[in-house]
Amino acid sequence: MWKEISEYFKRYPAQEKVADLLMEYGLKVKPEGIFCGEIKIPEQAVADAIKGDRRMVSATVNTILRNPKLSRIFSKLLPTAHLKDIAPDLGWGVLDVAIGSETDRPGLLANIVDIISTFNVNIKQVVVEDVETPVVHVVIITETPIPGDSLHKIRAVKGVKSVTLY
Repeated sequence: MWKEISEYFKRYPAQEKVADLLMEYGLKVKPEGIFCGEIKIPEQAVADAIKGDRRMVSATVNTILRNPKLSRIFSKLLPTAHLKDIAPDLGWGVLDVAIGSETDRPGLLANIVDIISTFNVNIKQVVVEDVETPVVHVVIITETPIPGDSLHKIRAVKGVKSVTLY
């Protein structure tokens, strides 16, 4: 999806950087401005986050609002809490599965989830991080820590490059 969206910004690298940040954090663009959920975010705050200037952010917002397809996409974004860093504090498990070039192979995630379920472990959250990179990380948060016995089975799934248990 990002490749398709980045086409709109290829002539404007600064705007692409802003759009990337909006996507990464699920920041919504509406005619009234930039929002995290229903909280309005000042353009300057976004500019500071990318070490740019407010005009870059304003130009990106205008590009998005002028393009019906971009506007439809960016007006529906929602922020999502990533539980990876707090999961251990809650007694939950964290598993990071690195997947190589086979990210588009149907059933890959289903195979991993199936293995986890055979150990009677419930999944609280699955986050797929940065699908545009050669190695994609799938972070799986579980209700209880994942048994070490499951790791070799997950590593054996075709397409899995590495497995890290936190």
